[in-house]
Amino acid sequence: MADTLYNAFTNIADAIRTKTGMSGTFTPDGMVDAILNIEGGGDVNYESLIVKSNGIYQPSPGNAYNYVEVNVPFVINSNVKVANQFNEPVEVSNDVTNFAYMFNGLQYFNQSFSIPERAINCVGVFNNCPNFNSHVNLPSEQNGGVNFTSMFFNCVNYNQVTNIPHNTMWMNNMFGSCESFNQSIHIPTSAQYTVGMFAHCENLNSPIIFDGDYYATGGFANAMFSYCYKFNQALALPNGITMAVNMFSSCNLLNSYIDFNNCKTLRNCADIFSGCENFNQSVIFPDSVTSLSSAFSGCYNFNQPFEMPANLEYANAMFYDCYSFNQPITIKENVMNTAYMFSGCTSFNAPVTFMPVKYNSNYCNMFSSYIAANFNQPVTIPDSTRNINCAYMFNNCSLFNQEVYIGNSVNNCVYMFNNCRNMSSNIYINQTNYLSLRDMIPSSRDATHSLNIFCNNISILNRNDSSGIIQYIKWTATTNGYYNSTYNIYIYNNYSS
Repeated sequence: MADTLYNAFTNIADAIRTKTGMSGTFTPDGMVDAILNIEGGGDVNYESLIVKSNGIYQPSPGNAYNYVEVNVPFVINSNVKVANQFNEPVEVSNDVTNFAYMFNGLQYFNQSFSIPERAINCVGVFNNCPNFNSHVNLPSEQNGGVNFTSMFFNCVNYNQVTNIPHNTMWMNNMFGSCESFNQSIHIPTSAQYTVGMFAHCENLNSPIIFDGDYYATGGFANAMFSYCYKFNQALALPNGITMAVNMFSSCNLLNSYIDFNNCKTLRNCADIFSGCENFNQSVIFPDSVTSLSSAFSGCYNFNQPFEMPANLEYANAMFYDCYSFNQPITIKENVMNTAYMFSGCTSFNAPVTFMPVKYNSNYCNMFSSYIAANFNQPVTIPDSTRNINCAYMFNNCSLFNQEVYIGNSVNNCVYMFNNCRNMSSNIYINQTNYLSLRDMIPSSRDATHSLNIFCNNISILNRNDSSGIIQYIKWTATTNGYYNSTYNIYIYNNYSS
């Protein structure tokens, strides 16, 4: 026990001598006084630091007692308490190139900083420094390009003029979650990766200028302005961008013109304006675009004439919950998915023209609505050698009452007319696929309807009836155990188109 105490006191005395520069011996009582007299109450007090290319943080001259070794580019984290408190100037020698996550997570750091011309890796330099809002001198030009990915990510107070150097290629999440940021930025022609560059910059509403085309085809601008709630600036997007998924999603105030005229290589624009509640501008996408899935979903005020790009393949949920949308539209031949395309479009009652299909297609819930829909337009489903899924296609279209032709291309029409309460027009079936008669029934509440079904071959209909082929069925359906609906169904055999 005595040896243990002796070793403990020796270690404490050594620590005091190291910390204070004092010499000599200490009694246990004297150690208490010596510790209490250490400036700062015993915490490490950093002075200005000089970062050298050998990867060692070294104290400036005259402060040798604060010598700390921390490898560049890692955070100054000799202990958590010190890391959270660090807020001292840092100088860097010109030959340092790697600054990745240098100040990562320093809660109080807020010092101006200069990055030398030779810098290459600046990933996350000030990542998660919530109080940082000082000027940063970036290199004026880069020969090989510099990576600024997440450089200021989650610096919630950062709002400084920032000049991005020429030849910068990587800017993913550069200002992501900088909630206070509202500065004009020039995007250099070297840009290729700007994913989430301004995402969650909740106060951003300054001009963003693209200096020219992106560096090469294959540019990514996904979620570049997503959740920029105040952003409402006109933009001319450059060529070279191929991915713009969620580019402006949830920009609640956006209602300025976005020019796609130069975007010759743009392909994926899924959710590009989703959640832009006030957006109501004409949009002309280039023919190169193949996906507009949910492109205008939740654009409550959008009601502009629209032409599909020639090569569009995915239009599912494209106008989902566009309450105001009511424009005629043509479904182009390359489109293979229009599921939920007009779902929730409570005002929609415009003509829809289907071109012949090239691929197996999904029309599932195309006009479906969770509340009563107004759609009541003639619909001609393309007949081809391709398969088309029409399940729930007119679900809850309570006003729909149009003749419908179901050709051999339709391979699924489960509840195709579900809750189409006014449906009493003729249904024409001309195919060889096996269908359930139930799928033709427009179930509704406490109503009696007459329905004519013209079928080229009655044997393809499963009527849940064992009495043989009959041409009249009185069908009583119960919905949710409460509502009874009676249908006088007249089936006409040997129909041919």
